[in-house]
Amino acid sequence: MKRILVTGATSFIGRVLCRQLRDSGKEVCALVRPLSANANLFQGEPGIQTIAGGLETLQSSLCGIGAIDATIHLAWDGVGSKGRADVAIQERNYAHSMELIDLSAAAGCRVFVGAGSQAEYGFTSDIISEETPCRPEIEYGKAKLRFTHDSATACRKLGIRWRMPRIFSVYGPHDHPWALIPSLLRALMRGEAMPLSDCSQYWNYLYVDDAARALETLAEPEWEDGIYNVAGGISAPLKDFVMNVCARFRNAAAPRFGAVPHGPRGPLSLRPSVEKIMKNTGWRESTSFAEGIEKTVSFIQHDLSTSL
Repeated sequence: MKRILVTGATSFIGRVLCRQLRDSGKEVCALVRPLSANANLFQGEPGIQTIAGGLETLQSSLCGIGAIDATIHLAWDGVGSKGRADVAIQERNYAHSMELIDLSAAAGCRVFVGAGSQAEYGFTSDIISEETPCRPEIEYGKAKLRFTHDSATACRKLGIRWRMPRIFSVYGPHDHPWALIPSLLRALMRGEAMPLSDCSQYWNYLYVDDAARALETLAEPEWEDGIYNVAGGISAPLKDFVMNVCARFRNAAAPRFGAVPHGPRGPLSLRPSVEKIMKNTGWRESTSFAEGIEKTVSFIQHDLSTSL
């Protein structure tokens, strides 16, 4: 793969992915919303060509893109709590994403890599493999699952290789500020006792660089088509992860476990299996949770110091 289109290029995972692809010798075509706060993120960076546009302008934005070898599709609107429940937003995501497959095929794309979600599986406490039945309960998960099914069919008809990584909980620099890890870190830095649930559910974390490398790996043509869980190799009670983060801060205020109730169905546990991606592609996570937290702490501390 030499020339790769990346949508959602300035997103949490996208910005890391684009630079990883560039550093491995790929030419990156990065689709970036022109009014985004990060519209100039890749300005002046060799090997990354910024293309102005979003999901709603795909045809006009990509009309002069030239030949591409692969598409990695990360763009998806309405990922916050309100947007995830919005039927109209998720329907538009689905329609634009299906349009992208046709536009990619017209540009010579040979491999299409989507960005599925743990939300496709729905509520389960079992170990989650790619064969686990999907019962999504929110509109976001339903739209992602619909796209998983229909994109596979579309790519098969067009003769395009198809991979759908289902991404679990990723953390690291530039993570969404409302996510647990950055919220907890900022609370600890302020000396505050963050209110949490009892954190009894099993959880799983993967550092953002490893997640991006999994997507890059799946864009190579030689691997088996299909769905791939992208997650960390260790699942443990969420409280264990929280306490490991707290241990980084001497004399930190302990979180208020149990202050936030679980939903009516109880805690959602995540115990994904990554055996398939490791066996089929050789991908392995390379960043331990402790190493990833240290890198995230450094980023947040720098971010806080420059904002003063």
